[in-house]
Amino acid sequence: MLHQRAARGLICAVLCVLATSARADIVVGVVLSLSGPAAPVGRAQAPVVDHLPRQVDGEAVAYLVRDDASDPAQARALAIDLADAASVDLIIGSTTVASSHEIVNAMAGRGVPVITPSALELGRIQPGAAGYWAFRTAPDPWLMANGVVAHLLAHGRRRLAFVAIDGPYGDLWWSAFGTLAETRGLEVESFRRFDAGPAAWPWPSAVARESPDAVMVVAAGSAAVAAVQALRKAGFDGPIYQTNAAAVDAFRHACQGQCKDVMMPASPARLAEGEGAGARFRSQLGPAATAFGGYVWDAGILLEEALRRSRATRMADAAGTRQALRNGLESVRSLSGVNGVFSMSAGDHVGLDQRAVILVTPDENGWKRAD
Repeated sequence: MLHQRAARGLICAVLCVLATSARADIVVGVVLSLSGPAAPVGRAQAPVVDHLPRQVDGEAVAYLVRDDASDPAQARALAIDLADAASVDLIIGSTTVASSHEIVNAMAGRGVPVITPSALELGRIQPGAAGYWAFRTAPDPWLMANGVVAHLLAHGRRRLAFVAIDGPYGDLWWSAFGTLAETRGLEVESFRRFDAGPAAWPWPSAVARESPDAVMVVAAGSAAVAAVQALRKAGFDGPIYQTNAAAVDAFRHACQGQCKDVMMPASPARLAEGEGAGARFRSQLGPAATAFGGYVWDAGILLEEALRRSRATRMADAAGTRQALRNGLESVRSLSGVNGVFSMSAGDHVGLDQRAVILVTPDENGWKRAD
């Protein structure tokens, strides 16, 4: 019954937005994963849409919300429909990297700018490449890994064991972390991959025998928790670093009692502190203000700034408006968001620096900065 009411509410919200879009000066498509495996994240992002700017310097902005059901193929089809049938000027989406990849590739051929709240690798952003039309609000693994490396060095932890879940996510983090560790003088004494399945892992005992200064674990979901539990059971009582994929409340709840000296990088939105955009985000969203929602909030901030910057150059036709918005996004400088300060350029469509990363640790009351 609750799911039925939620679905009716979502349908009502979409229909209401559709009714207002005909009167809007700017129409934005929003594609999120409101059902399917990624729904917990998508539903955390959905409430933010109600708080995105509706008026920018007298121009009305409307939003058309779609659910890609965590399906990349469906995300692509929805984006194409938004671009071709609804003539949206820009798309925000999607929740997952895979869906965002499909949206960006489909929109590049239509000249529609996309702001993704996922950690999608944008690739080449030169004219003619898909990344030319894509912008991102989530920091990349290099920034996150650099935050971990800086914390390790600050605490004199130089001898490391690196264990990563087998797959693209582990490969991505090893590429970033391994390179940074080598250039910054850290010693990765062992590197192991492991399967996320429930089988008994041999590596925790081997790591405990090596007695490194710290262990870097690359995993997500239940595997991230299981890795901590296995290391502690094997006798390793030193610091354990995780990736930002573990900076979620599900990890904190599952890890209770074993989270001492466990830390991970996260965006500033993970903590309820600071002023400016972060304070407004928390004030308007209340308990619904989450780190994942912060990525959608920042998309709205970027949109608002791009509308202001592009107003003088926008044409009456859809293609001209879309191109001007893309150029406006690329010209954003020193714009404070929930997750950091954005300064875009022709060579950088993420625009975040190290201010987008903090190290946090879970405790019984929530999250706090790691010492």
